[in-house]
Amino acid sequence: MASSGHEQIETDVVVVGSGGAGGEAAIHAKKGGARVLILDRGTFGRSGGTITAGHTCTAAVGDDDSPELHFRDTVIGGYCMADQRLVKIYANEAPPTLHELDEWGGGQTFRKDEKGKFDLVWPPGGHSRKRSVHYGFMTGPRIMWALRREIKKLDILWMENILVTSILTHEGRVGGVAALDWKTGEFVTVKAKAVVLAAGGYAMLWPFRYSTNTVETAGDVHGMAYEAGAEMVDMEFIQFVPTQADPRITHINPTLTNFPGWRPKLREHGKFTNSKGEDFLAAYDDVRAWNTTRDIRSYAIYNEVRQGRGTTHGGCYMDLTSVPPDVMKYEFTQFQGGKSVPRSYMVRCERVGFDLSKEPMEVAPKAHFTGGGVRTDTSMMSTIQGLFAAGETQGGVHGANRLGGNALTHVVALGRVAGREAAFYVGQNKSAAVPDEITLAEQRRIFGWMDEAGEGESPIRLRIEMQEMMWDRVGIIRDEKNIESAISWFEDAKAERLPRLRLSAKPKTFNLEWATAVTLPRQLDTCLLVARAALERRESRGCHLRDDCMAMDNENWLKNTYLHRDANGAMVTHTEPVHATTIEPGEVVDERPHIKD
Repeated sequence: MASSGHEQIETDVVVVGSGGAGGEAAIHAKKGGARVLILDRGTFGRSGGTITAGHTCTAAVGDDDSPELHFRDTVIGGYCMADQRLVKIYANEAPPTLHELDEWGGGQTFRKDEKGKFDLVWPPGGHSRKRSVHYGFMTGPRIMWALRREIKKLDILWMENILVTSILTHEGRVGGVAALDWKTGEFVTVKAKAVVLAAGGYAMLWPFRYSTNTVETAGDVHGMAYEAGAEMVDMEFIQFVPTQADPRITHINPTLTNFPGWRPKLREHGKFTNSKGEDFLAAYDDVRAWNTTRDIRSYAIYNEVRQGRGTTHGGCYMDLTSVPPDVMKYEFTQFQGGKSVPRSYMVRCERVGFDLSKEPMEVAPKAHFTGGGVRTDTSMMSTIQGLFAAGETQGGVHGANRLGGNALTHVVALGRVAGREAAFYVGQNKSAAVPDEITLAEQRRIFGWMDEAGEGESPIRLRIEMQEMMWDRVGIIRDEKNIESAISWFEDAKAERLPRLRLSAKPKTFNLEWATAVTLPRQLDTCLLVARAALERRESRGCHLRDDCMAMDNENWLKNTYLHRDANGAMVTHTEPVHATTIEPGEVVDERPHIKD
């Protein structure tokens, strides 16, 4: 094995990820009396998904709202697939979490009205109340600003550019994590009593051009949790949302194309058209049209493309050219009482020569949010003692479709709970005594790539092929034949192609090819988790659409899909009835019209 340094660290709670969920978990674990270390594969506080979020986070903070109403909207919006125990905690924790974030930012994290209350606006489709808290088009960055302030105030330790490669366990309990330091090329082990996984979702398993996510949310953490023995839930539910496909503006926040969907004055004049100029959304939802949920909008655009009515970049058009100029200016730069909105989308478009008021925007569906993940109980602990999950790494909160605006609040609210519970756990337990041979085996796996010689396959090329396979066969519209062929491909890649991977260059610092080789086995496992769950669910529900079984089947499929690794290393799938506490699952109806032939 190529020689490497070995840094060993000891703490109480290690938090994997420094976004909204990781930041909240770290803060509340520290406030609970635990020693805390944050590990971030990117730059602390500036990587992951939270900082890229645009306009809105939802909570029942209005005078006419309540956590009970927010709970109901979330459960019904998720086609009754969510674990209602988790949703109840989320809805109740959301208001105090946002107030706390505002306090950490000195009362300037979110916009206020003239009375000093949160400046609420209407959220996207599916919500019954005005409950969007925001800071113009900079809500995600503003949340991260508040979290960084509090983390620094509490003197919480963090390490940047650390690629966590495995969760160290022994006899069903956590003992820490193993990692690679990108900056030095050293092997790092962190001994800990509890691990909080807050590393985002797995939407980057789809091609870069069909994903809204950052590169840090690579999906390997889910495979890592599965490999360690955690049970996974709802892995088939991946939300695709329409976002800009024009190369000039793809760098601008992906919520750009969704913002007009919840602004009534824009919807009154705007339209979605295909390459033939036909306004098509009403054909897919004749009641709500543009105000439909994002899963239906994505299906509609994808199907127009599939039927040969798409645009150059594989999408359709969002056309705002008929919107009066004063309405455009008001909505994009001065809405809510004429106040200036920070870093408006219109301003950012104009900087690159794109005028929303003069030309339609190409939009295409892209993988955006993953509803599945690590199964947790109400303390956010997985089926492994001491392993917690929060944010998009966790499953079970949104069911078959996430309502717009629920993501940011979910990650911070349940990250808060995970940190609190992790601190309580470490006060009652010791870390597992992980045998040295387990740690050494992981070190050999990581650094073995430096010893491999001769001709072989490129890790980056294999990853690209894997992503294309996910788009082509486990994408927006699925069927049994394509899913089964994808499963065969992933299994073959694991058995036959991973052993043939070779690095073209072997520097030990910031070697992306090396990191890709290290994470690919976990990513392939996550692909298999998604594909097997999608094959198991023989119905169409929310963001899971099966072309070969289009109907939503409440008689047979009011249940969740679970996957785990058995004692022989095989991937096992089973189902359980949904966890209902308040709303009977039979209340949900399929609001998605039939997709055009």
